[in-house]
Amino acid sequence: MKVKVIMGREEKEVEVEEGASVADVLKALGINREEVIVKLGDAIVTEEEPLEEGIRIELIRVISGG
Repeated sequence: MKVKVIMGREEKEVEVEEGASVADVLKALGINREEVIVKLGDAIVTEEEPLEEGIRIELIRVISGG
């Protein structure tokens, strides 16, 4: 199935297996799940969130410093 992923101004379509979760999409993109916050619509979701065909998620990079 295909999932649309928005990161900043970039939008990608990622191919994952049926029943995939947010964690599967992050793995396919080579992104450490501790480096991003994932939004589905207006809600922040965990990496266990199941996804459906054609769904759109937004990845927001976590910025840390001191």
